[in-house]
Amino acid sequence: MTEDEQATGESETTVLGQLKKKSREELLFLLEQLLEREPNIEPLVELLIGLQLATTMQEEKKPGKGRERTLDPSTIQRQVNLAFYHAGEGWNAASRAAAELEPLYDIGRGFAEAGEWANAQVVYATVARETIMQYEQIHDEGQLSWVLGECAAGLVECLDTQSTLPPQEQLDTTAREALLSALLDLWKFGHEYGGIEVDLVGAIARHATEQERKGVEVWLRQEIRSGQDFSSHWRNRYIVTFLVTLKSAESFSDEDILKEYRKVGLYKDLTEKLLQHGRANEAQEVARTELTEPTDVTWFAEQLIQSGSEWQGTDIC
Repeated sequence: MTEDEQATGESETTVLGQLKKKSREELLFLLEQLLEREPNIEPLVELLIGLQLATTMQEEKKPGKGRERTLDPSTIQRQVNLAFYHAGEGWNAASRAAAELEPLYDIGRGFAEAGEWANAQVVYATVARETIMQYEQIHDEGQLSWVLGECAAGLVECLDTQSTLPPQEQLDTTAREALLSALLDLWKFGHEYGGIEVDLVGAIARHATEQERKGVEVWLRQEIRSGQDFSSHWRNRYIVTFLVTLKSAESFSDEDILKEYRKVGLYKDLTEKLLQHGRANEAQEVARTELTEPTDVTWFAEQLIQSGSEWQGTDIC
């Protein structure tokens, strides 16, 4: 292996090593033959042609490349739509769509590795948004939710990295808003369908500015459902947990937390929190007035007994 090959890690026997020896005309001929044999890769080739790839040392050191967006989101959007179109219908459609989406978020990963965070964000957010929009039209056995999990991880990396960058490389306000919006959409998807393992709530709580936290809080409160049915309780419980985590970054007392549970009508959760804080009298009063389902009353009686023997035999209804 020559010194050049050792430096690049590409030997003459690899495909890439051989391609580097070809002339422009030979490469174009090879590409033409490849497209004839595999016409489905043509949209991806078109996308790659349109990307502004940083290949020179000057471009790699270009100031402000972290916040400069050179990629049009519609370019990625078209490729996602084609991926679902080519996937068709049937039980294997999700696998086919995921296979075509993988090269797209890999492009996002490439931008991230190059420090082009604005472009990386565009790729991850666009793939995620368009996939969520079409998710219910296709039977998924985990392949598409895995793609969304990868996009979520990429967006969290974009957010995590911002505090380590010099100001001229950080995303601007508009880009940060778009990033947070994408993370919130992924959080909502994860609780409705599953498959998002990355800690989106923790990332937002760690890095959102005071103004951004207020915006996230407004969005979360708009997602709260009224009513005392199981579905509303299940949804609101996750929202309150998010709110508590978010506002814990500020001055948020135990009393504030209890108020959040009371505000959305999560009375069962409220009694549990009161018992955990040794406030059995208040928990009992809430149970008397708000717990109406027999199963909830029985559950509370068991919790009350476990919290202290002095409450055994007490009438809670």
